[in-house]
Amino acid sequence: MPRYLTADESVTNIRLGPSFANGGGDARPLAASAASLSRARDIGCANGLRYVYTGNVHDRTGGSTWCRGCGRLLIGRDWFELTRWYLVEEGCCMDCGTPLPGVFEARPGNWGARRQPVLLRQ
Repeated sequence: MPRYLTADESVTNIRLGPSFANGGGDARPLAASAASLSRARDIGCANGLRYVYTGNVHDRTGGSTWCRGCGRLLIGRDWFELTRWYLVEEGCCMDCGTPLPGVFEARPGNWGARRQPVLLRQ
């Protein structure tokens, strides 16, 4: 495990869109495939990190949060959609009571896959 991370810290491997690939101007696609993001997640988990995610790709397993106590799916994610919320208000697994590191609301939000317009210049 890297010296600067604890086992309970969250690490997300994300794939950026083509406009971010090479300083914002080059439209070439990134080399990082969904498979390479999953491999990076597997490497992190194999090295003792408990909460390693893939992001900006459809990966229900790699994008979701699993209980380290009983293995139950706690927070299901698919891209930007929450598909499951299995935490009590205190941020613990509903089945075994294992706490999930982090700060959680009593109920999940409903942000979803919405695009927000951004004004870059006037």
